[in-house]
Amino acid sequence: MDGWAERVGTVRVVGTGVMGRGIAQLAAAGGLTVELADVRPEAVAAAVEYVSGMFGKLVAKGRMTAEDAAAAKARLRPVDGPLAPADGCDLVIEAVREDLATKRELFAGLEKVCPEHTVLATNTSSLSVTAIGAGLADPSRLAGLHFFNPVPLMRLVEVIAGARTAAWLPGALTGLVRRLGHEPVLAPDTPGFLVNHAGRGLVTEALQILGEAVAEPADVDRIARDVLGLRMGPFELLDLTGLDVSHPVLESIWTGFYDEPRLRPSRITRARMEAGLLGRKAGEGFYRYVDGAKQEPPEARPPPPRRVRSGCTTPSRACGTPSPPCSAGTSSRASARRPMRWCSSPRTGAARWTWRASTACPPSGCWASIRSAVSPRGSPSACTPAWIRPPGGPRWPRSPRPDGPSRWCGTRPRRWRSGCWPRS
Repeated sequence: MDGWAERVGTVRVVGTGVMGRGIAQLAAAGGLTVELADVRPEAVAAAVEYVSGMFGKLVAKGRMTAEDAAAAKARLRPVDGPLAPADGCDLVIEAVREDLATKRELFAGLEKVCPEHTVLATNTSSLSVTAIGAGLADPSRLAGLHFFNPVPLMRLVEVIAGARTAAWLPGALTGLVRRLGHEPVLAPDTPGFLVNHAGRGLVTEALQILGEAVAEPADVDRIARDVLGLRMGPFELLDLTGLDVSHPVLESIWTGFYDEPRLRPSRITRARMEAGLLGRKAGEGFYRYVDGAKQEPPEARPPPPRRVRSGCTTPSRACGTPSPPCSAGTSSRASARRPMRWCSSPRTGAARWTWRASTACPPSGCWASIRSAVSPRGSPSACTPAWIRPPGGPRWPRSPRPDGPSRWCGTRPRRWRSGCWPRS
């Protein structure tokens, strides 16, 4: 129907929870008159107060003028109930709990009180639009209009056509979404549509990691933010959405794809949902919330590197304890017939067994290990003994003077001499 999106003036939002409030805020800010309806009158009053408060915060941040905020507040109109007369409504958006029977019953009642020109839309996140409209006398007037939480910030909106939705309706809803400043995308009427279907991989695997005790929720979320570049981690997202919404979606997608193993829900979410650990709305979920602020545990830091005092010690000694005098020892990796010492490097703190005929440790600057070590080539150090062989380098002959700072000199004939560097 040409021009329908521009002619829409009044929209009724049924359900004043988190999603209903967000949709009402977006529509009122976009210039539409918004009727707020709920089965609980006190919920409607709380929603009007909340949305008005959000407009006040936008004014304080400079994102909205005081005049625009006052006009938007004036466009919020509470009504007596979901099935109140809707003669002036151009569009009704349902945002009640994710239950097929509840939605069918609601739309059957709305069909009786709304005129024929009124378009009906469901904000379902996973249920079949075709199944919801099956109970209507005229299912052609029903389509899916799936917003994401928080609605004012999440600009993507899925527009879903059921099997019997009128051909003009998806295009008309797409135009209305653009009028409100959001970005529409046409999605197929399959379990989870586009976004929730694609997002099952992250959430399902994160719950599997938690169930196997591989990592804590805070660690998984940090990796998702710092490595994957996401705005929030999977457990933060579950807390924001609420397990009373997320878990039914998990089960709906799983059953919708005929128990596909890769989409199997986790027992963790059902148990926490039944325990009332719903997330931010309940004050506690995978995180605790105080005055709406998430209480995140501090990040665990790795232990400091193990350091060994300079000199000789035995491998049985604890790190940093005073070392006893050097004495001959053996290693399981070497012959017990040869004297060995457990020595450390002052530069790196690494301790290794090394071949030494004397009881003295290698001088400062040498890093000794079994039959090999590393010394800076071409740079002076306290010693560069000839018995050191760099990794991958030539094997140098062992010094006949292990108790002294002998060097392998490139003289003719070659001989051991003090003060020479090993040949390159």
